[in-house]
Amino acid sequence: MNVIEKMQHWISRANQLLKEHNLAESWDQTEFDSWIQDLMDDIGYTLELLGAMKLSLSTKATDSLANLEKNLRGIFPEAVRQYRESGHYPIDAGRKVWPESFWWR
Repeated sequence: MNVIEKMQHWISRANQLLKEHNLAESWDQTEFDSWIQDLMDDIGYTLELLGAMKLSLSTKATDSLANLEKNLRGIFPEAVRQYRESGHYPIDAGRKVWPESFWWR
C-alpha cells in the first residue's frame, strides 16, 4: 500500500506537468523512470510472484491497485509522447525485455 500511495502522488504530479506540456522539461527521464516505472515494476514483480505462489492481495489493496493502474494508463501514453517529442526517451520504453504483463514497459 505504501508503494501504491507513493505512486499515486507521483502520477498526480506527472499529470499536472503533462497538462502544462512540461513533463519532459521538468523531470529528467531517470526521474520519470525512478518515480513511475521502477515503482510499477516493483508492483508488477510482486503480482507475478503472488500469482506464481497462488496468493492474493486484500480487497483494499486490489482496489487501490486497480485505481493506480487506471491512473497510470491515463498518463503513460501522453508521457511517452511528450518525452519523445522533446528528444528525451523514458528508459526502456518499448523494449521487449519485460514480462508480457508489464504493459508500461
